Amino acid sequence: DPRFGLNLAAPDYQDSFASDMTWVGPNFEGAANLWEDGHLRATDYLADTFIWWSTTIPDIEAGNVYVEVTAQPQSCSGKDSYGLAIRVDPAERNSGYILEFACDGSFRVRKLFAGSIRTLLDWRSSESIRPGGKETNTMGLLARGPRLIAFANGEMLAEIEDSSFAAGNYGLFANAADTPGFTVLFDDFRLWYLSP
Repeated sequence: DPRFGLNLAAPDYQDSFASDMTWVGPNFEGAANLWEDGHLRATDYLADTFIWWSTTIPDIEAGNVYVEVTAQPQSCSGKDSYGLAIRVDPAERNSGYILEFACDGSFRVRKLFAGSIRTLLDWRSSESIRPGGKETNTMGLLARGPRLIAFANGEMLAEIEDSSFAAGNYGLFANAADTPGFTVLFDDFRLWYLSP
């Protein structure tokens, strides 16, 4: 397990979304990222290719980390997806690495760079991901140097390498592909700092 040596019961930082002070928008006619009843509620109103992620406070910016968050998609189908981003550019907020889970039980890893998107690992199905709406999944993404390792519900999914981004912030999002108004509830954001 690439997480060997981490005390998974004691994260270095955690956010239970008990307040609305740690995550930032955006909120407009295309998407909404709002604190609601102890969750971050992310909604994508348009079924298109645009991603509008909510980013967290810059105090926990880091490069070598393991990050987890629980996600519960609401009504969805097909490739409606939700994601966890790491090493997000804290100034422009338009670059970073993304782990996405889809409603059909598949996942992929991509990177955004100044608005352009490159797929690092295309959609793959996994029995570790619970498909469908109202199902809760724990997303995990580990970054140590150029190594990126994806997890679902504590099980390793895949490992890839990319050296485009060394450090940054974090993001969460819903991405409607088939269902306009697709909504995801995020909870229990946790991270652990890793040695280089």
